[in-house]
Amino acid sequence: MIEGTIAEWLVHEGSEIKKGEVAFTYENEKTTIDCECPADGIIHIVAKAGDIVKVGDPVAVLAESKEEYEAILKNQDADKQEKKDMLELQKESQSSQQGIEKVDWEVKTDMTTQNKGRIRSSGLARSIARKNKLDLHMVNGTGPMGRIVAKDVEAYLNVMKSSGTVDEKPVRTPITSIRRAIANNLRNSVDTMVQASSSTEFDVTELFELRKRLVDQKETIGWKITINDLLVMASVKVLEKHPLLNATFDGEAVTSYPYVNINVAVATESGLSIPVVRNADKMTLLELSKVLKDVAVRAREGKLKPGEQSGGSFTVSNVGMYPIDSGSPIANAPQVGLFGFGRPVSKLAKCNGEFCERTLMHVMFTFDHRVFDGTGKDYAGFTAVFRTSRTDADITEYAGTRRCNTFGY
Repeated sequence: MIEGTIAEWLVHEGSEIKKGEVAFTYENEKTTIDCECPADGIIHIVAKAGDIVKVGDPVAVLAESKEEYEAILKNQDADKQEKKDMLELQKESQSSQQGIEKVDWEVKTDMTTQNKGRIRSSGLARSIARKNKLDLHMVNGTGPMGRIVAKDVEAYLNVMKSSGTVDEKPVRTPITSIRRAIANNLRNSVDTMVQASSSTEFDVTELFELRKRLVDQKETIGWKITINDLLVMASVKVLEKHPLLNATFDGEAVTSYPYVNINVAVATESGLSIPVVRNADKMTLLELSKVLKDVAVRAREGKLKPGEQSGGSFTVSNVGMYPIDSGSPIANAPQVGLFGFGRPVSKLAKCNGEFCERTLMHVMFTFDHRVFDGTGKDYAGFTAVFRTSRTDADITEYAGTRRCNTFGY
C-alpha cells in the first residue's frame, strides 16, 4: 500500500482515548480497515476525513496531558499565523510588481489572445454570453471567417433551454482509494497481458435441475446451495482437469499450481472486490458454499483482512443476476484466465429431434493469448460438467462428504 483515504474519525478532536480503542477507519487499495490507538492520551486530529495520506504521514498527534494538548494547539496556531504573514508579504510583493508592469502586461495579454486563437465574436454576442455565463468556446460561429454573432449565441441558448441544461454544471467527484486501486489493477491487466475473450452458449438445464433438488433437500443438507456455488465448483473441476488454466504467466514462464486458489468477483458499494477462496479443490460443495457466503458478506461489509484478495490462481465472475447475457471480462493479471457467467435464459432447443424448452447460459473465457490459442479444448471440461446429472439419493452424500464425484468426474 502506498496511500490510503481517511474514511471516518470515530473520536472527536480533543477527546481522551484509550489504548486499543479504534480511532478512525481508512480505505486502502483493497478494503476498509480499523486503526487502533497505540496508547492512552488526548487526540489532536491532523488529517481530516476524506484526506488522502501516504504511508508514514501523520494523521494525528497524541498528547499525554491536557497541558501538552494545549501546547500542541498553541504551536499549531503560531504556525498558521506565520503562514498567513508569509502569504500577506507575498501578496504585497506581487501587487508592487504588478503595478510596475501593469501596462506592459495588458499589452502582452492582448497580443497573446490575438495570436493564439482568440475567439472572434461581436460585442453583442459577448454581452449575451456574459449575461448567461456562457463559454463562447461552446458556440459555433456562422459569421464571416467563423465569427460568433448574437444569433449564434441565442440559438445555442435556445437549444440548451429546450434540453433543460442551461444552468447545469459538470460535477467533479474524486474517486476513493479503493476505486483508484481497481482502476490501476484493471489498467495493469490490460497493459501487461495480451487479453482475448470468447463466449459459448451452454445448455445448463440439468445444472438448474440439480440445484432444485439440492434446495429440496435443504433440511437434510442443512444449507442452501446456490447456482453460484455450483458454477464455482464447476470451475474448480475444470481447473483440475486442465492445470494450464490454473496458472500465472510472468512473460518468461507459466507457473501451474498444485492447488486451486480461486478469486470470486463480488460487487460492493465501494467497487468490485475479488476475495480468494484457498484450496477450493480440497472442499466439498457444502464447504465451498459456506466459504463463498462468508467472504462475500465480509467483502460487502468492508471487513476483508489484508491478503484475502491476493494469491489467487484463477478468477470467476458471475453476472447472471443482472440482465447481462455475455461480455468480455478483464482477466486478473498475472493469472492466465478468467471464467465469466451470463444470465440463464429459457430458449427452444432441439432435443432428440424435437423442439423443447431448455435453459441456456453464456460462458465467457478471457485468456492470455500468449499462453492459449483460444480453441475450444481450453475449456471443453465445461461441457461434461453441465451435462452431469445425479439422483436424489446421491445428493446428501456428495454435497456434504464426497468431493471427487461432486460433478461426476
